[in-house]
Amino acid sequence: MGEGPHRFRYAGWPHEAVDLVEESIRVHGGWEEWKRLEVITIEPAWLRGLLPALKGRGRTFGLPRKFELRPHRDVALFESFPDQDTTGLYEGGVVSLIDAKTTETLIGSVDHRKTFAGRARRRRWTPLDALFFFGYALLHDHSIPFTLGEAGFAGMERVRFRGEGLVALALDFPPERQTHSRRQTFYFGPEALVRRHDYVAEVVSPRARCAHFRNDYEMVGGFKFAMKRRVTARLWDTPLPITVLDAAFRSIDVA
Repeated sequence: MGEGPHRFRYAGWPHEAVDLVEESIRVHGGWEEWKRLEVITIEPAWLRGLLPALKGRGRTFGLPRKFELRPHRDVALFESFPDQDTTGLYEGGVVSLIDAKTTETLIGSVDHRKTFAGRARRRRWTPLDALFFFGYALLHDHSIPFTLGEAGFAGMERVRFRGEGLVALALDFPPERQTHSRRQTFYFGPEALVRRHDYVAEVVSPRARCAHFRNDYEMVGGFKFAMKRRVTARLWDTPLPITVLDAAFRSIDVA
């Protein structure tokens, strides 16, 4: 399939999968609006669950006052992180803490993903660790479904979940995409909104299989964003009653 009106070639994708993602893009806000978007500003309400508790939430790192995401540049700023005098900067896998007044870099790490190799995955997170994990996660999560076409098609099926018919689309992301894992599965509801997102949080553990549920969608500046997120552990395709992460946003703005 040629590029036509699409941003991606969708090489090797069946027409049905292309149509699904293109409809999801339209429902979430549309190509033209996405291309014009520069920044997504998020004020968090809470962050809780097993993962933040185990990794140091409230001890080695806190909740930023505000997130500023620039998805087209792969940049995220964490305001007042890990304290009010410091700003966290995530940029394409590079993380650093910056003096909020002088903009001087206080500490940084290039290609921080490599620091999670082997037993290091078990460690309690430093502010740089939390900045890396939540930086790439927020950026990729808020780029979905607009970036799905960069991935390779791996499978598609119709499933029933909690009594509702969904379409599951399995994709393989390229190595240059900073995200949880190469293989990820997205579940679309009848209205083409992304309802669920399955992946392996590899920087936590190669066995950290997760099901990420998007709830309470709201229209913000022409885009639909889920204001609440709940991540549970997963056994194969089955979500388990173990809340790995529970997050909510107080507000989202776009510019």
